[in-house]
Amino acid sequence: MEIPEKTFFKIGEVAKLLDVEPYVLRYWESEFDLLAPEKTKSGQRVYQREDIELLATIRDLLYSEMYTIAGARRQLERNASGSEEAEAQPQQDLFAGQVEAALSAMRAENRQLQEDLAVICASSEETRQAFETACDERDVALAQLSAAEQAIESLHCSVVQPVAAASDEALLEALGRQEIELREAHRVIDELRHQQSQSASMQDERRRSMLRAMRLEVEHLVVLSEGRA
Repeated sequence: MEIPEKTFFKIGEVAKLLDVEPYVLRYWESEFDLLAPEKTKSGQRVYQREDIELLATIRDLLYSEMYTIAGARRQLERNASGSEEAEAQPQQDLFAGQVEAALSAMRAENRQLQEDLAVICASSEETRQAFETACDERDVALAQLSAAEQAIESLHCSVVQPVAAASDEALLEALGRQEIELREAHRVIDELRHQQSQSASMQDERRRSMLRAMRLEVEHLVVLSEGRA
């Protein structure tokens, strides 16, 4: 069957191409969900090339291969499923290739990790030996430190404490001398204050005597002036 080079076909044109009545096309449309032609605003069906190809397949299944409606429907569904699987196969192959590449990378990384682990184990043995050597050296150093502390303690008992005792006696003696000198200084200060107080009293008495003498002189002058008058 040759389909004319057109974009849209009316139901009468399609019925003529398939050699069936238009009501048959409408009936098939109600039985097969895959068949869904477009409709105009006025409700008229408009078929495209893929719709006509599907109708031709339905006609062959029913009229040539003698399928029932249900059998033809299942066959169309199987054909559609097989087409989807065929389209999905390249994607599955691509995914399988990606998985294989990822597995190869993981295997290479695993080999590298095993090599690194072997190096770490070897270095760990060297580290353990070095740690044991360091512990031995630490024990020796601690023993030497303990001996040095004991020697310092002995030296402190034999030398430092007597010197400290002698120093304490000298310090007490010096403090005693300073206390005596301080008391003497206080005594001298008290005497100076007493002398200053006495000097101030004497000066006050001298001033009072001079004032009395001046008063007497003034009184004498007053008497003389009155006698002359």
